[in-house]
Amino acid sequence: VIWDTIRFDAVMENVVLDELTHMPLYDEDAITQNTRVAYPREFIHKRMPGNRASHPDAIIFLTCDLFGVLPPVATLSKKQAAYHFLSGYTALVGSTEVGLIEAVKPTFSVCFGAPFFPRRPQEYADLLMTKIDALGTPVYLVNTGWTGGAYGQEGHRITIPTTRMLIHAILRGELQHAEQVYLPGLNLTIPKYVYGVNPHILNPRDTWHDKTAYDQKARELIHLFTTNFEKFDAPRELREAGPRL
Repeated sequence: VIWDTIRFDAVMENVVLDELTHMPLYDEDAITQNTRVAYPREFIHKRMPGNRASHPDAIIFLTCDLFGVLPPVATLSKKQAAYHFLSGYTALVGSTEVGLIEAVKPTFSVCFGAPFFPRRPQEYADLLMTKIDALGTPVYLVNTGWTGGAYGQEGHRITIPTTRMLIHAILRGELQHAEQVYLPGLNLTIPKYVYGVNPHILNPRDTWHDKTAYDQKARELIHLFTTNFEKFDAPRELREAGPRL
């Protein structure tokens, strides 16, 4: 991939070039710590001909919860999938400036990518449910955000190895047969055990020392969900599929 990014027709952003050779200096962070590159699909040797693949074995909604309330992974029903797809809850953590924390905040982006969906959100939610009905594809909400407390307080980020183990379990189909636990309020179902993952972290309330503080944060997040969902002209069964006080 690195070789592909130095070919002609590749477009690099925030990448410093050597003044003499014009080669990219990927270790240089004078502009920013976060860089990216765009290049034609033909540069990818293992690309899929026709730009399409088969139907997915699983659908994963990726979120980053600053409240330390959402579980690392939850299994979603069809209507829950539509609810969380419409909500698009995550966090703005894109700032790469060291020490700049003001830009880190929760956000709701319809369909997890509002600027890229020109039609009414409900049309995409209906299409998602139609595909789930037709193919039986399981849907999961995976949280890479905070656990044990909220962002900026006692919490810490869920580790990358933990998230990787959860993704591997999803791809192996293990969560479809796992024993489940229901989380009231959040209205989510989580596995009791995932191979390679500390079971203590699966239920977010268990990771907080102060359970009262967790309950308060959970109510705050649930209120954000319900307030945000008011803007959708969604049927009652979809509204009831989400978090509720």
